[in-house]
Amino acid sequence: MTVWHNPRLLRWLASWLMLAGLCLLVIGAARWVISRPFFNITKIEVQAVAGAPLVQIDATLLTTVQLGELKGGLFGADLNRVKRSFESMAWVRKANVRRIWPNQLQVEIEEHRALALWDDGRIVNTFGDLFSANSAALDNESDLAMLSGPPGSHNEVTRRWQELNEWLQPLGRSVSELTLSDRHAWQVDLDNGLVLLLGRDQGTQIKDRVQRMVRVLPEVNQRLGRAVTQIDLRHPEGFAVRAPKLEKVSDGVSGEPNSPKVTPKQNTKPEAKQKVENEKSNEVSKREQG
Repeated sequence: MTVWHNPRLLRWLASWLMLAGLCLLVIGAARWVISRPFFNITKIEVQAVAGAPLVQIDATLLTTVQLGELKGGLFGADLNRVKRSFESMAWVRKANVRRIWPNQLQVEIEEHRALALWDDGRIVNTFGDLFSANSAALDNESDLAMLSGPPGSHNEVTRRWQELNEWLQPLGRSVSELTLSDRHAWQVDLDNGLVLLLGRDQGTQIKDRVQRMVRVLPEVNQRLGRAVTQIDLRHPEGFAVRAPKLEKVSDGVSGEPNSPKVTPKQNTKPEAKQKVENEKSNEVSKREQG
């Protein structure tokens, strides 16, 4: 028996053909509807994540730039592409995009927060990540610490910078510059000009060496009578200090503080001494003649 002589099979094929035709009709109608200008995106709402207002980012500028690049309307817009486009902009760390009926997008922005400067011109954010932006736009650029180290070490350097600031709190000092050498040795410049040579984290741990120095440094400065300029903490059981020498001052005091004042001796002139002796000789001669 052929297909055309099987009523049941013909009814089944007819049903599927009708269903397929209906689906194509619905799809065509849907595509026509969503392509109408009514669904073209006319507004992008940019807002900050909760509790973190935008400081460096101009939301209006972001909106203007993105509106000109959007294609496909509300339903056809590629949200992942929009997300990547926002995150490629300066100061934008993360963006979340969602559709708002009937013709809007809402973008939630997390802004980079500058923590320090990296020596290649990039900025370190509060997560220890590097990003490129105009640091001159920062109100506190001159207050930011300068960090440097081998490629890929920015997370480690940032963590050590935060640790050092915590360890130095009892002295009321902070780290203005931190350098990690290619040999993994640390050098620290404090905000008062004091330089710390930490070396590598071996033997006695750097934390122990720094905290020991913090405990005794006020007494060291007091005994020296002046603040030290450099401390070498690479020694396992102690540290070496360098302090500026005192210059000679106008009252004749030099060297260590409280040194006695030196008074020059008075010299007796030979002419005056000879004159005294002649006067005594004349006086003796007069007495003998008398």
